[in-house]
Amino acid sequence: MKLRFFVLFISFFGFNFSVNAQYIIVDYKTIPNGDFIDGKDKNNNSSNKDLLNEAFKVVRLLTMRLKASQNESYYWATTDMNSDVDELHFKLAKVFVESNSEYRCDLKNDLTSRWCEMFGRNFIINNKISDLNWTLTNEKKEIGKYTCYKAYCSYEIVNPSGTFKKNVTAWYTSEVPYRFGPKGYSGLPGLILELTDNKITYVVKNISFYKEDEIIGDLPKGELITQEVLDELSVNAMQNRRPKRKNKK
Repeated sequence: MKLRFFVLFISFFGFNFSVNAQYIIVDYKTIPNGDFIDGKDKNNNSSNKDLLNEAFKVVRLLTMRLKASQNESYYWATTDMNSDVDELHFKLAKVFVESNSEYRCDLKNDLTSRWCEMFGRNFIINNKISDLNWTLTNEKKEIGKYTCYKAYCSYEIVNPSGTFKKNVTAWYTSEVPYRFGPKGYSGLPGLILELTDNKITYVVKNISFYKEDEIIGDLPKGELITQEVLDELSVNAMQNRRPKRKNKK
């Protein structure tokens, strides 16, 4: 029986191999870094600290997937619930890795599009890939049999407590010449094998190389919105959930 395509699975603790593939599928495991709420953080008095920290541990059971051609990529969550995991912990863990979001990157048009489902509505946020402003370094390490180089960038998040700067660290390899990675991070000179974004590290589990042509696909439909407007909606939603204090006479 003749096969119409071939699949080559690469184990990162096995050997290095170069293949003229048309597209790849990459699975990433997710690793929580410490607790979600650090006990040393005096600014965070969450009454749900124990619940959130226990749920944060479940992050390591989740898997994210990247599908990429030379010029486009699609990234999404693939994990189904494990029957041995508390349902609430699992739902919170999916929130931590933003499983309600999917990303599509287009290098030719310098565009990263994020689809997300929030507040009972579907949104799409567009950003330029070039706005990431990666800083490349000569620092390197081996991940499996691949030589990887370190790069970093930063971004801002907005929540009811204010605006905060977050740092992103990526380790990429030019030995796999696909310029994409987790969560829409792209534009580096090769595939991102490891990425730390805030308190979660995404580490490649395996790569499958496919020789046939493949359409990467489009995001689901959604309202076009800016990140600033979405941040404002999120802040307002959080503030509206807080119990209102009664006026004392």
